[in-house]
Amino acid sequence: MVGRTEKVLVEGRNVKKPNQVFGRTEHGYLVYFDGKIDELEAELVDVKILESSTYSLTGEIDDAGWK
Repeated sequence: MVGRTEKVLVEGRNVKKPNQVFGRTEHGYLVYFDGKIDELEAELVDVKILESSTYSLTGEIDDAGWK
């Protein structure tokens, strides 16, 4: 998954890191990335995956794909 850009539906704020939001890919993978929940909640955004861990992925918004 690292290096790929995935569509992520933003679900909420990361309680451990308030400057991050989280969402899921169309295949159900949990993804954390920097963003403001007020702007992104319930939005479908393109996220480039930067890291993979056992239970989640970390990425960054792909500015070209933000809707």
